[in-house]
Amino acid sequence: MKKYSYESKLSALTRWLFAVLLVIGITVSQAGAQCLTAPNGQWPGSTITPTCTGSPQTITTAAFAGEYSVVSLTAGTYYRFASSFPNDILTIADNIGSTAFTWAIGNVLFLPASTTTYRVYRHNAGCGSDGISRTITVTCGFTPQPCLSVPNGLWPSATFTPTCSGSPQTIATNAFEGEYSNVSLTAGTPYTFTISLAGDIITIANSAGTFALASGATPLVFTPASSGTYRFCRNLATGCGSGSTNRTVTISCPGVIVAPANDNCANATLITCPSSTAGSTTSATPDAIAAGALCGTNTANDVWYRIVGNNSTFTVSTCDPGTNYDTWMSIYSGACGALTCVANQDDDGVCTAPGYANPTWRSTLSFAGLTGTTYYIRIHGNGTSAGNFVLNVSCVPITVAPPANDQCTAVSPVTLVSGVPQTFTGTTVGALLNDQTLTIPSVWHAVTLTSCATLTLNYCATSPAFADVWIVLYTGCPGSQIFATTWSQSCPGGVRTGP
Repeated sequence: MKKYSYESKLSALTRWLFAVLLVIGITVSQAGAQCLTAPNGQWPGSTITPTCTGSPQTITTAAFAGEYSVVSLTAGTYYRFASSFPNDILTIADNIGSTAFTWAIGNVLFLPASTTTYRVYRHNAGCGSDGISRTITVTCGFTPQPCLSVPNGLWPSATFTPTCSGSPQTIATNAFEGEYSNVSLTAGTPYTFTISLAGDIITIANSAGTFALASGATPLVFTPASSGTYRFCRNLATGCGSGSTNRTVTISCPGVIVAPANDNCANATLITCPSSTAGSTTSATPDAIAAGALCGTNTANDVWYRIVGNNSTFTVSTCDPGTNYDTWMSIYSGACGALTCVANQDDDGVCTAPGYANPTWRSTLSFAGLTGTTYYIRIHGNGTSAGNFVLNVSCVPITVAPPANDQCTAVSPVTLVSGVPQTFTGTTVGALLNDQTLTIPSVWHAVTLTSCATLTLNYCATSPAFADVWIVLYTGCPGSQIFATTWSQSCPGGVRTGP
């Protein structure tokens, strides 16, 4: 289960309560060096504002690789971030995760240019993720001691201007510890600095070498706030020492990142049934889709597919070993720019396919594909999660049409009068798996309360008796779950009711 805090509140007056009837057992990668993916999302959920005492402050003791924390930092103050896992990759980025300012292994020094919020990402090797807890700390209120001592002077003598192609460029193959190179950098571009000998310390400083802007072990990423000349200093890790052992120093910066061809709805890739399609949202861009409350909106990168209905029930799923992040899937009908939400799901809750630390965070949906109707499949992610996926599609001819209340968006609320029972009738035969995070087919009813009251739901009169029934209440479509204060799993006729 994801590390989120849940809170449910009831208003004193009108409130939507959605009763969901579920029936079981009857037929019814990274282009750059820095790591900016977050398949495990944000943790903790709140923004951390460090208290600058000069001592480490714990951000979390339950951090996973492949997630980030949000911190509020002050311009001109040095911050050092560290992980209890010394081989973790720590990346400091802007507050939407689009630009990395600096990164290093184990711990990283950062001097923000602006007072605002930033993201602190942690990953294991290869920008990987896991579900293993580690501690992340931040320290501020100290005088940093980056390595600005360069007794061996400038080498090479010419200022190096990198060409951004995504590949490393060699500044020198005979660089010494205790010297520096001048590099010409462009504002807003992330640069990766490396030294061929592990254990050296890299410090990026102003052109005069009087103060450090970023410091850490190789490789180190630095994004300048302004264009100009900077010092690339290298020293021995012990005592910022110097020496005369040759090492190779390189710099790289990313080329143009090309979004996938199906980055937007208008260019959705046509797929058929059955099919299996590999894709990625890593270099995609997010779309703000206003297509009904059920499908909602988020800020994750997304890509689009389309499929034409053939009077079948389509099942689309990212439950596959090739899916390596926390996916979210939404289904729409209509035309791009005027879409209607058909179905939506974050986690299917049952996937066990290997390849990702949290397999149940993948998505599986079913929907009725009417003949000739085009359906758009939007693959995105929880929060800002992005990564690789495999989309599997299967279909079964429709023999029984889904009930009219198969989706929560299709029901109208009935106003309840205190003390007056309301009876609903219906069926789950033909119902589909298409709502929120529910893992089995469901149908919906909706009621409105005009005053604060105790609401009792009872399915004991169902005939013929169901082998099992589950009732779930929501405050909206979608909305938060409401948990019953009392409940029973037995009633006359062998029907069992749940909370």
